Order: sequence, then C-alpha cells, then structure tokens
Amino acid sequence: MKKSKKLGGLVPRSPTGTDRQRQKQGEGGMTLVELLVAFGVFLILVGLLVSLSMTGLETWQEGEARKDSFDRGRIVLDQITDDLKSTFADNQWYLLDGQPLLHAGFYCDTEGAGQRLRFVRVGHEDLMRPDPDKKLVRPPNEGLYTDLWEVAYLLNPEGKPTGLYRGVRYFNRGAIDATLLEEKPLEDTKSLAWNRTFTLLDSGVLWVGYRFWTKYTNTWDTQYPVKQVSPLLKQQDTKKDAVADKSRVGPHLAWDSSRGRILEFKLFYKQLPPDDPDFAYPEIVQVTVVVESQSMEVSGAKLADAVDENGTTVLLHSARGVPEPPDFVLIGTEWIGYTGKEGSKLTGCRRGVRRTKPAAHALNATVRFGETFVTDVAIPAYREPQR
Repeated sequence: MKKSKKLGGLVPRSPTGTDRQRQKQGEGGMTLVELLVAFGVFLILVGLLVSLSMTGLETWQEGEARKDSFDRGRIVLDQITDDLKSTFADNQWYLLDGQPLLHAGFYCDTEGAGQRLRFVRVGHEDLMRPDPDKKLVRPPNEGLYTDLWEVAYLLNPEGKPTGLYRGVRYFNRGAIDATLLEEKPLEDTKSLAWNRTFTLLDSGVLWVGYRFWTKYTNTWDTQYPVKQVSPLLKQQDTKKDAVADKSRVGPHLAWDSSRGRILEFKLFYKQLPPDDPDFAYPEIVQVTVVVESQSMEVSGAKLADAVDENGTTVLLHSARGVPEPPDFVLIGTEWIGYTGKEGSKLTGCRRGVRRTKPAAHALNATVRFGETFVTDVAIPAYREPQR
C-alpha cells in the first residue's frame, strides 16, 4: 500500500458524526439557559442602577430643600436682627402744649399663633426697605426726632394668608391715627392702614418666638419663673437676695417698655405717673424662627393613627425628613414636643407646647415641621428701670 505524500505522509481522518455536532454547537453561540442567566444579571444591574439613581435624587432633593429653608431662615433672622439692633429707646416724655406725645414703645405680647412684637427703630429710608407701593407719608416736624420708624412682626394674622408679616411706617409722636404701637392696627387686617403698612416676609414660617433677658435672668429655659421685683427690693435682707440670685430665673415672654400696658409683663410692679417716666428696654432678645420646607417630598407627613388629647406617642406613615429629637411638630393648631423617634413613631410627646392647646387629631391629619433657627440679639438701647 502506498503512503500519501500529503501532510507529512499522513492521510487526514474524516470527521465523525460526534465531531460535526461539536462544531455545530461551537458555531451556534449561547444556549437558552445561558441567555436567561445573562438577561437576569442584566435586570439586576439595571435595578441596582435605578435604585442608586433614585436614592441620589432623593438625597439631592432633600439637600436642596434644606438649603432653601436655610436661605429663607437666614433672610428672616437677618431682617429681625437688623431691626432689633436699631431699637430706639426713650428716657423722657416729649410734650406738645403741655401734653405728653407718643413715646418710642417696645412691646411684645403672646396673642395669636405667635408673639406680636412692635417697637421703634432708627434708620434711613433706604435701609428700611419699605414697599414702594405703600406710598408712606413723612410725619410733620420730623426734624425733632430724626428718622424713626415703627416696626411690627405678626405671624398668621386673621383674615390673611399664613406666614410672617412685617409692618413698617414712620414714627409720628403726635399721631392721632392708627399706629403700630397700638393693638387695633394689628388686629384690623382689613383696614387701609394695615394694607399700607404690612408686607408678607415669608409664607413658610411656622413659628416665631421671642425671649427677653434682664439683669435678673440666668437661663433661657422658660420652665423657670421670671424674677418678680417689687419696689421694696432694696429693703429686703441682703442674705435672702444672695440666695435668690443663685436660683434659676427664666426669661420673659412679654415686654412693656411703659410698664403699664401689657398685663403679662410682671417684672416691675410700680406704675409711674406720665411726667415721671422710667422706661424699660431688654438687654438681649432671643429670636426663634421655624421655617417649613417647601418640598412636599421632604416635609410631607401624615398621621398613621388618630391621636387623642392625652396621647404621648404620635405614629406617622413615614418619618422621612422629621427632625431628630428633641424637637417639635405642628398638627392642626397644636404644637407637640417629642423627645424620642423610633422608626415612624414619635415618643415622649409633650402636648400643647408653645402656648397652644392639646386637641384630638384624626387619621391622616397633616403633620408639619421645619428647620429651627435661633439667634441672640443684644440691644444697644438696653435700659433697666431705676425704680
């Protein structure tokens, strides 16, 4: 038998049926099982990517909402701080034809949703930023007392959209029409004087509060009573006074520079005659502002269970965005303080805080909250009464 010269004298072997089948499988690609596995892995990766993107988007939205709250809170606090630092204080009566004129009062009461603050400040018109559409009119004889302005802050006035309002008008000692230092212009929101004076400062302010520091105050904690001073203080035993000075004395929540108009102001008992003034102005004012986020994705919260007037826990559908304890939430017209947060449950609740009343709240009631901003403002015009 002759050997072939091809391939080194070897004759190539013809492929068998098994070899042909293997070649066809190699040329055909992935099997159905492999395709299903690959598709499943692809879906898992897409799901992880979508989840990561949604988490990132939510974090970004929450960050933007907090930034917006911080920006608005800073604007509100800067405006109030600027006004308070420019407070003008009187130490005598101004007379016209023998009759006392209006004095530069500093008043704060606790009516309504928040304390009502009103006082007189100095400042050029360019710094006051009044609404140009208000068309304010300068008072006559303004040269007698330079550029003085009445300023008032009101939260949620009746008959107006909710929010914090700032009122500005020229201070006229001889005014016989409405003045911000009286209560009536603050209450009559339908009057022409109110519309000429007040402007909405921020619609998202949930709370604004003021605390007043005097020489007797040694803590900002309002759970401690204020110092009750009588005209006989100097006649008391010095040892008793020394012991009393060591006790905790809280701040005032009301103020009355005239010492006779606001009954809540209990610091000084003695009522002085009009021709013998001894006006009082606070040393430090602590301002607290709560600004609600405008992002519903962050601030939206509902009750997952009804709450009665005595409940000490609040169950929410979701506590996303709710501040960490201790803090406060607003349900209806009631502020509720809480000291713990367990998942979607707020615990250690104190009912009816911030001078609100405990109330029952239905299922799915809206729960509101926001960022809290606090600042202490030293009053350059500070004046302690001498009598």
